[in-house]
Amino acid sequence: MEGQNEGERSQGKGKVRAVALVTDDGVVGGGEATMVINVWFEAGHALPFRARLTSTTGGAPETVTSYAATREAVLSSVEKWLRNLQKT
Repeated sequence: MEGQNEGERSQGKGKVRAVALVTDDGVVGGGEATMVINVWFEAGHALPFRARLTSTTGGAPETVTSYAATREAVLSSVEKWLRNLQKT
């Protein structure tokens, strides 16, 4: 990624502004649950904020992908995911 700031990559017409990897044991790429949050901004939209949340839980083979258009929706999704981890 020569010439780009760390954590900023092109994605379609927008740019990835932040990528966060969260695991239940605090180790990137480890643990039994993982969530990746991709955030970008869509130019020309009244609400330009966009996020894609991709997660796995409890060693399940399927990946769950959801989308959010507000910061609050991202936080709500993360909180729900963390609560579900405590149940497993």
